[in-house]
Amino acid sequence: MDAETNRVPATITVYTGIIGGVHIGQPIDITVKSGEGVGVAFAPTWDMVKGYKVWCGDMRFKAKPLSPEAYTERYLALMRKRYSQDPEGFIGIFTHSIITLQCYCRGSFCHRFIVAEHILPAIANKLHICYNYSDDLYNERRRR
Repeated sequence: MDAETNRVPATITVYTGIIGGVHIGQPIDITVKSGEGVGVAFAPTWDMVKGYKVWCGDMRFKAKPLSPEAYTERYLALMRKRYSQDPEGFIGIFTHSIITLQCYCRGSFCHRFIVAEHILPAIANKLHICYNYSDDLYNERRRR
């Protein structure tokens, strides 16, 4: 739905970036730390975040290491579960026609890419909305 007219836009353009960085359109915080509103549905769990940090060598956390592959598997399962329980929580992200999904991650692996490349295109397809993932506004290695 468009915020002003309450209609679902025909097209959504999605960017990804970091919290506090450049954004285009509506910034949406999808983090477990500070996400709110429509972003909450897309937040990972703390256990997932800590597990990935341990896998990357950050030993400040007591967690089982979680590789990017395992993280992706677990994250997609979490999203399927949440979507089945509350699809409206996911559809609410389509209120704006241009958004930037934001997270604190600065590496080339982040759940914002999973959302932009897998989850939102699937939902847009169900809603018959044209989907365009344009660019990551932070990470040079992710740019197309």
